[in-house]
Amino acid sequence: RLTQVADLATEVEHLKSRLTQVADLATEVEHLKSRPIFVPVEIDTGSAAGADRVEALREVVNIYTSTSWALSTPLRILGRMVGKPSPKLDRIWWLSAYDLRNLAASLRASTSWRLTAPLRWLSR
Repeated sequence: RLTQVADLATEVEHLKSRLTQVADLATEVEHLKSRPIFVPVEIDTGSAAGADRVEALREVVNIYTSTSWALSTPLRILGRMVGKPSPKLDRIWWLSAYDLRNLAASLRASTSWRLTAPLRWLSR
């Protein structure tokens, strides 16, 4: 019986530690969201291919900056805690239009995006 109580106390301490980590990550996310976006590459908007890339880039940025994406942050943080890789957002500026469209499709297929679908539907 005492062993079970001790195990439970250890688990509670572990959960407190994880919650602190989640809170720290949420604070960092809020800090990063307040920073201006700096585009480190020049984008050719004069050609059809450049315009297509700009539109694909806009689609990805719109997802990443959406309210529903922000609301689902805790789900993604939990995913990071169990080993899912964190997306490297700075890499989107160098992706081709094709890769950007694939990224947008994978973001829309993500669990966090699907779970917030009712919110987007209600806001229409």
